[in-house]
Amino acid sequence: MRKLGKKNKISFVIFTFIVILVVAIFVYGINRVLSYEKEEYELTTGSVLYDEDNNFLSLNSASFMSRNWNGKYYVTLEDETSYNLGEETVVFNSNDYRMYLYGTFYQVFENGKVEKHVGQTEVVRNTEAKVYKLKDRKYLIVASKIATEDLSVNTANYLIIEIDKIGNALLMNNEINIKTIVPTVLKTDDFNFDIANEKLVFGKTYIDLKKINGSTNEYVEPVKKPTTNNNSGGSTGGTGGTGGAGGAGGTGSIIYGNTSNSNKIELVKKVGLNSIVPYSTYLDVDYTVIDLNNEYNSVYLLIDDGVNKNKIELNKESSNYKVRNLKPNYEYNVSLGYTYTDKSDGFNTEMDEISDVFKIKTAKLEQKLEITKINKANKQIHFNLKLDDNYMLETVSIALYSDSIFIQSISLSQDDIRIATTDSGFSAYITYENLGTQNILKVENAIYNGENANIDLSTVYVNS
Repeated sequence: MRKLGKKNKISFVIFTFIVILVVAIFVYGINRVLSYEKEEYELTTGSVLYDEDNNFLSLNSASFMSRNWNGKYYVTLEDETSYNLGEETVVFNSNDYRMYLYGTFYQVFENGKVEKHVGQTEVVRNTEAKVYKLKDRKYLIVASKIATEDLSVNTANYLIIEIDKIGNALLMNNEINIKTIVPTVLKTDDFNFDIANEKLVFGKTYIDLKKINGSTNEYVEPVKKPTTNNNSGGSTGGTGGTGGAGGAGGTGSIIYGNTSNSNKIELVKKVGLNSIVPYSTYLDVDYTVIDLNNEYNSVYLLIDDGVNKNKIELNKESSNYKVRNLKPNYEYNVSLGYTYTDKSDGFNTEMDEISDVFKIKTAKLEQKLEITKINKANKQIHFNLKLDDNYMLETVSIALYSDSIFIQSISLSQDDIRIATTDSGFSAYITYENLGTQNILKVENAIYNGENANIDLSTVYVNS
């Protein structure tokens, strides 16, 4: 019998190890599936929640939510549409004095104690404020009032906070969905939450929330440099402050400082994004421009959809702009920039700088198609259609299919479409001669701005 060479022995050992590893992984997966105990919960009508991609969901009928073997929760609506909610989810219903948390949550108390909650957690809303850590850079506050000092954020009941790696945060609940672009502190009646630093403040007690399972937050608070007085004679011309970058741009505030001439006032400029609120077809942008010496030649927004870049000139005297004609549920890079003339080298050089860059996704279309009644005597299927009022379609029709066979369709007029964008929606019926087992009503021929809108909206009726 021929002996194996050294190289062959090594190859055989490696092959054997790989086979054992694959078998072990397979056995582990089988055991996990077999040992998995399915969790299933009923969600009541009027409940609201967010899916894994932070898309807002509002339940117009009782629905079921279950936890899959992969650890993620899924909600299935009446029309059998399923949404992935991720490994943790928060369910709120304004008609219930309780909230429900699903997954693993870490509740933080004033004394620094941390309590772990697993599975379904019931939270009574009308008591003292509470804070939970869901996972890395994601938190939940439950309180009767949640606001910032300047009331730029002012909401109630609960707030989901998802922080990016540079300290900005997405704030979400049933009332708001906004992004902070400056360091923000949320206040409740019981504590303050410093978002960028992930610090919880009870009076004089500071709790570092990063220490709970760690954090990938890379935000570093800027060092504040005191203003010094270089004027050897006379009094100071005013208070210093935290001026920021100064120069030709960047962040900062107005400074009344000193120079060798005690009557001269030096003005520091500022350009910055304050907040961006996403809607289905537009972004509501708040910004700040401080330019008392009129040194900025222009201030602009740059909207990048990954293919095209759209430059929008802003009014320096204003602080708000709505970027319209955007695609629903689509990610954009939004940049705030400015131009100025650099005279430092003896030449007038036109300079272009970017102050802030932010990635944001527009909201999903708020639309729904549901069957409201089956009138078998008159052979009618009654339905209600609700369309997004920010996405006014030019044409749309409702088609009926029975066991994949086209039966007929009806086209909506412009008045019908307008009614469909109201809170009550557009109600009508479609007739049939015979129905099979599975019957589908679906939206077809939807045109927006002269192009196919690609709206995937349907509802199913099973004829038993």
